[in-house]
Amino acid sequence: MSDAPPVLVLGASGHGKVAAATAQAAGRTVVGFADAAATLRGSEVMGLPVVATTDDEVLACLAEHRAELFVAIGANAVRQRVGQRFEEHGVTLATLVHPTAWLAPNVPVGRGTLICAGSIVQPGSTIGAHVILNTAATVDHDGRIDDVVHLSPGVHLGGTVHVAEGAWLGVGVSVRNNQQIGAWATVGVGAVVVSDIPPRVVAVGVPARPVR
Repeated sequence: MSDAPPVLVLGASGHGKVAAATAQAAGRTVVGFADAAATLRGSEVMGLPVVATTDDEVLACLAEHRAELFVAIGANAVRQRVGQRFEEHGVTLATLVHPTAWLAPNVPVGRGTLICAGSIVQPGSTIGAHVILNTAATVDHDGRIDDVVHLSPGVHLGGTVHVAEGAWLGVGVSVRNNQQIGAWATVGVGAVVVSDIPPRVVAVGVPARPVR
């Protein structure tokens, strides 16, 4: 097992399951889940207990187990807000990297980030905080992935792509080299990006174009 601290996963939905499985694959002990749904109290998810439903219970559990917290919330803005709230209480956020992911040497990865099975990050790239690199997502050379970005399963970025804060790329999106995805933009499933996407728009299609 890893010498890294145990992990408490906040969020017992599908994304939480992926985070817990990633932690376990990396040799981390998962003490259980926290979830605001009071109906989950005392239940089990993936054979792990739901041990907390309030912030106070989360903080007590972290202190008891000397654990780190992983915020497993898919919605980018909510994930950022919740993570910052707990950091204000002095909580350390876990960074989880699946052992089948490949990162080039010296690629920085921010706190609270999840890099899932089969993901690849090539040299010269940077990965920010609270990022999700979902299953088999790839970032080619010199990619810049800012904080709170979500690259869904099967997203492929060419070289020197910049994805700005809070952007969400849907399943199977492809981005041509040297493009920029604006902050808090959403790119729909299967889109092909061949020109820059402005901030705070929804873009879809082949080629991807803003629709609102």
